[in-house]
Amino acid sequence: MSANGLPGLRRLDHIGITVPDLHEATKFFIDILGCEYMYSLGPFRDDAGDWMRVHLNVDPRTVMHQLHFFRCGGQAIFEVFEYGAVDQYSSGGYDFLVSVTPVDPHYFHWAVVPGEDSHWKMFFGTQYLKERTLLPPVYRPNGAIKIAKLSALATTGHFFGDSLGVVEIPEERSVHVALEFDLKLCETIVSR
Repeated sequence: MSANGLPGLRRLDHIGITVPDLHEATKFFIDILGCEYMYSLGPFRDDAGDWMRVHLNVDPRTVMHQLHFFRCGGQAIFEVFEYGAVDQYSSGGYDFLVSVTPVDPHYFHWAVVPGEDSHWKMFFGTQYLKERTLLPPVYRPNGAIKIAKLSALATTGHFFGDSLGVVEIPEERSVHVALEFDLKLCETIVSR
């Protein structure tokens, strides 16, 4: 070990890097640095505790959407992740806010759709014909939260205007309330 090194340092396990856009970072690590994608984990959140603040010095309700791990040169490991923070929504200047659930983007490369007659046909989205790790994140509105400024809602007539913010909610915590039955179901779940 060099005399200039850190005392007691024997090896480095990995380096964690926060990025604003995980999809762009993935392309950078693979295409520019020549790293090998290893695997992904997440999302990680602590809805009731203080783990995120204590360990990462971020708002306790911050969500780490996904972590990608890369190997570079056969040794160096990079842990690359993107946060979703609470203050993104309160200070974002949005006219609309809806809840979304992550969807595997790989499913967007093909679908079966009704045809013009009684036959069905295959639909291929060529922009999604890539390796799963290189695909951008895809989300679907789940109906659990829909908030809008009344003036913007009156102008557009729907919740999906240009100034849209989202809150990510896992599938198991999402209930779309559109019918009276849905409301009764929610009341039953909450009352237990």
